[in-house]
Amino acid sequence: MSLTAPALSAGFALPDWLRAEIAALPDRLPDPDERMRLVTSLAARNIAEGTGGPFAALVVESLTGEVVSVGVNLVLSSQLAIAHAEVVTLALAQSRVGSWNLGAGAGRLLVVDAQPCAMCLGALI
Repeated sequence: MSLTAPALSAGFALPDWLRAEIAALPDRLPDPDERMRLVTSLAARNIAEGTGGPFAALVVESLTGEVVSVGVNLVLSSQLAIAHAEVVTLALAQSRVGSWNLGAGAGRLLVVDAQPCAMCLGALI
């Protein structure tokens, strides 16, 4: 790779284990404790699988608990410093709903297993 040629794309891919976990999820998680248990278990699994740091996130529809997206920290596996769990999860949610504005309509909730860093807090705003 030439250092003078600019990169033309960047991205991340969800690990196979997370794809399998997502496929097995219920359509809705109405209970806040159940949501937190999910993100905590995904964060622990991310460490065990060696695919990233101990962070996970979930976006649900605020009124129904419908699962919109799930993500984990992919900084190590993607080699992208922006691939924090919150950013990954928000990007997947935006892709799924077809809008950058996740607060439109009935609204959505982001559930995380840790306090967001400055970058992730900025992404939330």
